[in-house]
Amino acid sequence: MERADPSFEPGSTIARMRSAWGVPTTADFETNTGLSGVIWRCEDPGDRLLTSDLPADMLVLSLHTTAVACADVQVDGKLCFEGQLNPLSWMIVPSDGKPQAVTRGAFALMHVYVPAQALRTTAEAYDLSLRLSQQQLCRHGQFADARLARTCQNLMQVASGDDSLRQLEIDALSHAIVSDLIATLQESAPSLGAEQLSARQKRHVTEYIEAHLGDPIQLDDLAAAAGLSRYHFARAFKVAFGQSPMREVQQRRLMRAAQMLDQGDQSICEVAMDCGFSDQAHLSRSFRKLFDQTPRQYRSAARSLKTG
Repeated sequence: MERADPSFEPGSTIARMRSAWGVPTTADFETNTGLSGVIWRCEDPGDRLLTSDLPADMLVLSLHTTAVACADVQVDGKLCFEGQLNPLSWMIVPSDGKPQAVTRGAFALMHVYVPAQALRTTAEAYDLSLRLSQQQLCRHGQFADARLARTCQNLMQVASGDDSLRQLEIDALSHAIVSDLIATLQESAPSLGAEQLSARQKRHVTEYIEAHLGDPIQLDDLAAAAGLSRYHFARAFKVAFGQSPMREVQQRRLMRAAQMLDQGDQSICEVAMDCGFSDQAHLSRSFRKLFDQTPRQYRSAARSLKTG
């Protein structure tokens, strides 16, 4: 893949965002594909306004490695996300929308700054359909695309190290980010005439899910929260969230479990019960599929990170 825009200077993007955010960073990186990124770590538990100072025609991909207690994200002056961001959730926003966020609480996350032209050039080279004009909206998910999320995890791990092959591995992973991002945008593209959930309906449904993660949740319960029939709700939900309602429920349960393992002292069995899993073995099987490690390994790694 050739560099999309010779005039694009990734280093200046990093400097501009550091100046705009004023939040401590632990690492940054540049790539031979035009992508660049920063790993942020904020220990301040207070409120803050985070603005952006980015070149036009870029996408900002965020991977949240810890929970963000409260985040109100705006694009083009309109609220596109409100509430808590769970560990290992992701978000995509366009730089053209002058994104900004009001957050509360400490957090750690990685930004990857992706020139939109890099996506267009790659899609054209491989004869792929990609209509960014319809996709440049605020998007977020709970590992809805596990491949993209895992690539981001790998990139963060490599960027945080000092191995002699660091730059080579970062450049290789940047190609994977472009590929995975194109796939994610294609999969989440709404079809013409598809049902839509209003912002209020989405809020009611997500609030219901979060309030009942420890209980059995049926499709009819979620449809009732949205005020729609079962059939229309299932279609509209997939357009809004990029996956089926029950898969969203499962992922939110796993994200809640990850948060409890990271921040609490409950036993793994208690975490399983509190998050709606039938037993510890059920949680362990599902957790390993998503995170590539067992709950015990995840807790151990999280504690090592805090003490290290």
